Amino acid sequence: MKFFKKILYALFIYFILLSFSNFAFSSDFDKDWEHFFASKEASDKAVQISNQGELFSYTSQDKVDQIIKLKEKALSEAKVVSDIFLEKTHREMLNYYRNYYQKSLELFIYGMKNHDINAIQEYHILHSGFINWFNTNRSELRSP
Repeated sequence: MKFFKKILYALFIYFILLSFSNFAFSSDFDKDWEHFFASKEASDKAVQISNQGELFSYTSQDKVDQIIKLKEKALSEAKVVSDIFLEKTHREMLNYYRNYYQKSLELFIYGMKNHDINAIQEYHILHSGFINWFNTNRSELRSP
């Protein structure tokens, strides 16, 4: 009977520790979701600002600076999203997030600061690639 109680006690301790480790793990993923959406929100806001005004109209330097600042925020938030989180979201998400989305943000910032039209064009290609992949695979995405 003492042996049985020891086993029950050991199982009880094991499940308590397991529940705390899952809680911490889940909490980390909650932070990843926050960073993921903060990056998307900042990037979307930059696009909204750039879409204001008439087609082919002049954009003031203040607006350009605001757009760059938002893209920098989007990049800083994207960088702290964990690779484990991305891998668990979708088997291809890590590749597309880092090599398309995050890289596109880097190219946009570089291109705007250095007046490099080639970097801006590459930004559009990579960003569109990520958006197309995301929309195509949206139904397969899962929450870790």
